Order: sequence, then structure tokens, then C-alpha cells
Amino acid sequence: MLKELKIRSLSPVFIASMFAVVAIIVNAAGIKFEEITSWGILLEDILMILKNPFLIGSIIVAVFGFLNNPTDKKKF
Repeated sequence: MLKELKIRSLSPVFIASMFAVVAIIVNAAGIKFEEITSWGILLEDILMILKNPFLIGSIIVAVFGFLNNPTDKKKF
């Protein structure tokens, strides 16, 4: 799986999908990029996400969908 992930990680589509997952997480948390003006604010936002079970579940589902390879019948 790691070898496959290494190969897929070179794809521009994979990189764009990674940014989409990050955008989904940030949007679900209600964070606006222009509000992150210091490391302290960023840490507060990360802690807010970690304290919310719904957001943690959403992140798990988003990452699973991102990493899952539907063309591989052996996994998932």
C-alpha cells in the first residue's frame, strides 16, 4: 500500500485532492484563512477541531475517501 501511495502521491490529481480534503476540514470547522494571523490562533483552531467529535468523524471519512483506491480489489 505504501508503494502505491508513493506512486499516487506524484499525481497532480492526488495533490489537488489533498488540498480539497484540507479545505473541507477547514470549512467544516468554520475557520477562515484570513483569520489565522498567528501561531496561537492556529493552535486554538486545531484544538477546537480536536474537541469536536463530529469534526473528527468528518475528517476520518474524508481521509478514508481520499486514500481509498477504488480500483484495487484487494483492499477495502
